[in-house]
Amino acid sequence: MIGAAGELVLPRRVIPQPTPEVSGGGDCGACVFGGIFGMTVPEVYEFKGDVCCIGIGEMQRMLRVAAIYKKADRFIEDPARWAGHTTYEAFGRPGHLDYLSWFNYVRMAIDAGYYGLAQVDFARTGGRAKGGTDHWVMICGARTEGTVIDKKLTGEVLVSCSARSTGVKDEWVEAQDFLKNRGGYNILFARPLCPSYRQVALATGPWQGTISPRVSHPCVWVPTRKS
Repeated sequence: MIGAAGELVLPRRVIPQPTPEVSGGGDCGACVFGGIFGMTVPEVYEFKGDVCCIGIGEMQRMLRVAAIYKKADRFIEDPARWAGHTTYEAFGRPGHLDYLSWFNYVRMAIDAGYYGLAQVDFARTGGRAKGGTDHWVMICGARTEGTVIDKKLTGEVLVSCSARSTGVKDEWVEAQDFLKNRGGYNILFARPLCPSYRQVALATGPWQGTISPRVSHPCVWVPTRKS
């Protein structure tokens, strides 16, 4: 199932990819990491210790180091797993069949102020890129209409992409389409630690993001129903 209708959008975005590129293998990972933690691309590589493209294992290590150096308040480096769809196990376990569980997980993280770091197939070919994925994007929002009669039960995630070829834009993508065409099932999450981080979620529809008086962290808010 899925929760009530609503939308939450976090304020930070990826850094546009530099021209010329800093790393010969592409700077998308550094652009996502830098966008979350308020760092330039050169600062990210200095933090990383070398100038080369960032794989998922390296990104997990960087999140751990970010927590040690008080840049990350919290992070999630282990991808979630859900019970498989046994009917389709003859063809493996397609991640997009778990789209509702995945979306609810992402929405819960966004609600708590976490940004998603997702490895995707840039060409949106369902993993036919070399190695399956070849690009990093930021997930910075989630929305759903909830349960609507005669409509697909689903939600959308807000994707922030650093690629200049696509206009460095934000894009709402339906969860199942995102998983099926781009990947991102093994998404990572991080919540930045920043004293000035008071730009909380912008909301539309019946929900509005507000800072919770019950917590001290500036990234945390609770949704309140509009009258």
